Amino acid sequence: AMSTALPNLEQLMISKLGSGHVYSDGDDPEEWDIDHINYIIHDINIISRFRKLRILDFCKAPLTGRYPVLFNFPLLQDLSITCCQNLKFDHDMLRGFPLLEDLYCNDNQHLTGNISSLRVFKGTLKSLDICRCLSVRGNL
Repeated sequence: AMSTALPNLEQLMISKLGSGHVYSDGDDPEEWDIDHINYIIHDINIISRFRKLRILDFCKAPLTGRYPVLFNFPLLQDLSITCCQNLKFDHDMLRGFPLLEDLYCNDNQHLTGNISSLRVFKGTLKSLDICRCLSVRGNL
C-alpha cells in the first residue's frame, strides 16, 4: 500500500479525477447523478494513514459529504480547500489540526460555521483566507 511505501509523506494534493472515476462518499452525501452508477470508486479514507502530513491541498476534488478522517492530522500546518462544492465541513472540524498555520478556503458552498471558532488557533494561525464560502458567519 502507498501509506506503507511512503510513511514519511508530508505533502499531499487531492484533486479532480479523470472521467469515470469518483472518490467514495462521505457521511451525509449529496444525491448522485444517475451517470455515476458505473464509475470506478476510489477510497479517499486511505489518506488518514499519512500521519506525518504537514501540507494538505484539496483542489476541485469530487468529494461528497462529510469525511471526519480528512480532518485529523496533528502535524498539519497548511490546509487549502478550493472548489470542493460537495465537501461538507465546518470550522469546528479544524480542531484536528492543532498546529495549523495557514488556512485557505475558496469557493466551498458547504463550508459552514462561525468564523469566531477559529480563535482556537490564535497561537498558531499566521495566514487566513476565506472567500466565496457563503455559509460562513460571524467575525473574529
